Amino acid sequence: MKKRAQVTLFIILGIVLLVAAMFFIFVRTEIITPSIPKIIMPRVGEYVDNCIKEAGQQGLNLVGKQGGDINPGFYTWYKGDKVTYLCYTEDYAACVNRRPGLKNHVEKELSNFVKSQLTSCMINAPFERQGYSVTQGAIEVETTIGNYNTMVDVDFPITIQKGDFVFKKDKFSAVFDVPLGQLIEIASKIVNEEISNPLGIVFWDLYISRSRGRIEIEKGTIEKAEIYTIKANDNPYTFKLAVQGWVRP
Repeated sequence: MKKRAQVTLFIILGIVLLVAAMFFIFVRTEIITPSIPKIIMPRVGEYVDNCIKEAGQQGLNLVGKQGGDINPGFYTWYKGDKVTYLCYTEDYAACVNRRPGLKNHVEKELSNFVKSQLTSCMINAPFERQGYSVTQGAIEVETTIGNYNTMVDVDFPITIQKGDFVFKKDKFSAVFDVPLGQLIEIASKIVNEEISNPLGIVFWDLYISRSRGRIEIEKGTIEKAEIYTIKANDNPYTFKLAVQGWVRP
């Protein structure tokens, strides 16, 4: 009986020591394991995503109020904004379409702007100041304008490293809830009517009735130019354009 009791006691002591050893190893591992991945992984993606979202929204605001251009070169001032001439002549004749591929032009404008802004944003990123090694590849941006939203896809290889921790990502994207495609389509139709209709008369109110009130159009004038402001009634985003034709001598 004594031998059996001794064996049982040794078994119990062995189990206790084994459990204690496992607990010690677990606690030590938790203390030694760096918390960097838990902190840095979401922040890296977050930081780049925020840069893209801010640049995309800023670019959309600019092309909307400036007739499709980020930095207008040929424009008229209207209510504090530089509004690009999409159709223009100084003669008593139909205006000439200056942006026959308006949608493609705006997509390129937005892509170039986001690329430039993201580059600047990464220069100001805090990661190197925090001791991380940052390796960046070339930035490529593709913008796709849809009728109800605009998507910005960014190919941007980035690696951030500190000790044994490595974070890598190369694909980012953002979607913006603006009906830019619809507004550009109507802007292009207005330009075509300015060119084809006698004396450039545009029955823009017909677009409102045909859309059953889903589209709002305002027309203003400044000197010899006409300014159209287009928006969807369920979204505050607007698109402006300037045209000038049939200028009387």
